[in-house]
Amino acid sequence: MGECCQSCMARIPYATLIATLMCLLGVGIFCFTMYRGASLTVIMVDQVFHLRLIWIEAVQMIFVIIGAGMAALGFMILFVGFLATGATRYKVYRAWRSRVGGRISCAVLMGITYLLNFVWSLILCFLVVVTFIYTMFWNMCTSVEHSQSCIDLTQFRKPLNIHKDKPSNTTSIPQILCSRQTRNWRT
Repeated sequence: MGECCQSCMARIPYATLIATLMCLLGVGIFCFTMYRGASLTVIMVDQVFHLRLIWIEAVQMIFVIIGAGMAALGFMILFVGFLATGATRYKVYRAWRSRVGGRISCAVLMGITYLLNFVWSLILCFLVVVTFIYTMFWNMCTSVEHSQSCIDLTQFRKPLNIHKDKPSNTTSIPQILCSRQTRNWRT
């Protein structure tokens, strides 16, 4: 009994198992925070700027698909880790061709992992910039709320596509936001 349990425990790739659990935890946190952040962005843009962003729902679905893909990749790497660890390696990869196939599959998964690590680093840099801008505007709105003054967005005329000489009967992005408009989306 002790011999069977010991051989079974020797086949478990603990490092890969812990990495998979960390990956699944990260995927869950990523999906939840990105979905919630996109929902709050839709509410803020709708209440403050009076714009409907329909494409945000597609972005939310892309976040969920990315999360599911990362979870599936984590499980595939865990499966390869089980096959390439301990006595299982000698039972599964007996022939020369199967050993080469196992090495190729490990190399492909390592390449995919390094590529995705680079992509996630780029996503992290992008989200840091977005979070900084969001925090900057959050603090601007907090200061407006306490001082009963307004935020002048005319300096952002070009990026927001705001025109000075737009007819008054068309809907446009408000150029000046006062405390009553910023209070709506913060609650």
